[in-house]
Amino acid sequence: MSTNGNGAPRVIITDGDHTNEVLNVLKKDLGKAGTDAAVQKAKRVIELAVDPIAGNPPEPSDGLLYGLIQSGKTSILTVSAAMAADNGFDVLLVLTSDNDPLYDQTLDRIRAALGGITVLGKKDWKDPVRFGKQVRTKPFAVVCSKNGSMLKSLLDAFQKARAKGLSVFIVDDEADQASLNTFTNKRNGRVSTINKVITDFRTYFPVNTYLQVTATPQALFLQRPDHRYRPSFTVVTEPGGAYVGGDAFFGSGASKLLRIVDLNEVTQLKATNQPKPTGALPAGLKRALYTFLVGAAAKIIARPSEGFAFLCHVSMSTKDHEFIRQLIDDFKEQTIGALQNKSSTKYKALERSLQDAYNDLLTTDPDLPPFKEIEAKISFYIKGANIKLVNATTTDEIKLDSKFNIFVGGNKLGRGVTIKNLLVSYYGRNPKTPRADTVLQHARMYGYRKPDLGVTRLFLPQRLADHFTSMHEMESSLRDLLKQFPDGTFEGLRWTPKVGQILAVA
Repeated sequence: MSTNGNGAPRVIITDGDHTNEVLNVLKKDLGKAGTDAAVQKAKRVIELAVDPIAGNPPEPSDGLLYGLIQSGKTSILTVSAAMAADNGFDVLLVLTSDNDPLYDQTLDRIRAALGGITVLGKKDWKDPVRFGKQVRTKPFAVVCSKNGSMLKSLLDAFQKARAKGLSVFIVDDEADQASLNTFTNKRNGRVSTINKVITDFRTYFPVNTYLQVTATPQALFLQRPDHRYRPSFTVVTEPGGAYVGGDAFFGSGASKLLRIVDLNEVTQLKATNQPKPTGALPAGLKRALYTFLVGAAAKIIARPSEGFAFLCHVSMSTKDHEFIRQLIDDFKEQTIGALQNKSSTKYKALERSLQDAYNDLLTTDPDLPPFKEIEAKISFYIKGANIKLVNATTTDEIKLDSKFNIFVGGNKLGRGVTIKNLLVSYYGRNPKTPRADTVLQHARMYGYRKPDLGVTRLFLPQRLADHFTSMHEMESSLRDLLKQFPDGTFEGLRWTPKVGQILAVA
């Protein structure tokens, strides 16, 4: 814990203007219990940060804010940043993904939360005269993507403004992505560009705290104990009561939310395996779409002003994404046609499929509206169903602009992106060597979804369900370990899959 220079713990301001502004923004979504918890965790972060007004430059501090996937880390991040401003930090520097949707999402959230200070986005530091004026108007915030040239240009702007004397609270969002030296295994002494520039930031500002934020910190704790990117303190966050995470899908006992599909049908969805892609929608994906239509229609009856989402994530290939969208477009057209001709055999087959999905959802949500009411809503809204590609070739936003929103994509639908009102996911990413951080970061179905849990489903092959289960057990064990050793003072990690534990190695 930082001291006031006389050896006594310093007093942390938790009700300053910037902190109160953030809490006013967040309390609508978090409620009193949620905001109180965010303040508690943020206060602990600032207690462990350097004292920016203590006088002689203190030793820089570095730590980890460790929360579950989509559990509200950004809320605690913003409260910590606001509290840092209230406690004397001049600059709040937020480093976030180079993924445009995630960067924009983070920038919007920071600007909404820190209404009392200037928040600079990409390229706002390009004018040296204007940036120099901003440096003299403290505190202020900067949100920069983890892009080598962008980071270099920002550091250059600070250097030209002779800003070395500023105290800086650096928040590295998704810190296990891109920030570490990606050349470590090559053993040639080279340092990857992003890692080098972040290190240069930490070196340039004598008074700084570097806070890593992630839900998948495994790579951070694989660094040696004395490594500069190994956290020296950890603040473990707990989700609120409405959170739905790994326990709901992959905890002990059979999950009521998982639906297993044939691994071979995921292969059928990959156009990259076919010289001329053709084919029908596989049975598992078709069942997932029927389940989504029924569940979304039921929720529309209860909450008529809202839209709902379906996620299809099976590949990194944009060619595969386009192929899947074509198949779902055909599914939509066929469904509309069947609903318009209720005397046809196609309608009878559709009605049976929707009824099967309805009966399945009844097992977890016995209060569903009558089937005929749900079918009527599907018939009315299906024409407006929006099928969006979200990948490197598109600029589509991940927003709900229809009642039925179907997202198809790859990496852009992964790490950090929140999909509101996501009900049904169809997941098929099947790497030869699954990595814990990558697999867990694909868990877009996690989040504050308890009100919709009864109509929530995850469709995936058994092999991938087994991977997720193993990763969930490892994550739970790591969190227990870091609660026991918050200063990270253990030599290494040993995963024991037979007992589902991570053990510290002294």
